[in-house]
Amino acid sequence: MHKWLVTQTRACCPSTVVLFSSLTTVGIPSYGTRIERVTALTDKPGRGAIMKPSEALAIYRAPLRQLMNRYGFTHPRVFGSVLTMTDTEDSDLDLLVEPAPGTTLFMLVGVEEEAQRLTGVRVSVLTPGFLSPKFRDKVLARAEPL
Repeated sequence: MHKWLVTQTRACCPSTVVLFSSLTTVGIPSYGTRIERVTALTDKPGRGAIMKPSEALAIYRAPLRQLMNRYGFTHPRVFGSVLTMTDTEDSDLDLLVEPAPGTTLFMLVGVEEEAQRLTGVRVSVLTPGFLSPKFRDKVLARAEPL
């Protein structure tokens, strides 16, 4: 998989740099836009993410909330290694949502894929019903609002 770096420069505002780590559709570049393929983002070949999920969450918290709202999910929460500050570049961002009536598995997969494209890290989106009864109560008690 190749990485693409898009740099957009305008005279009236600072440059905008966007890094796509997965297949992403980019419209026709406008004046001042430069697109480059980036091949050496990390010293670990084959690794997908270039940041920890906690770092991605710090950057994309508000857009992730908007994404969850767009899909009709309520009470989005974070759980797992991001909360315990033990996440690594190979960890995923664990999100817990309350499903709306009519929520399908396809909707969960769709929001998960969009969240991954947005953040550049693996994202797992679950509902309380998908959690194992062995640790469901513990996760629900510790999860924090997105």
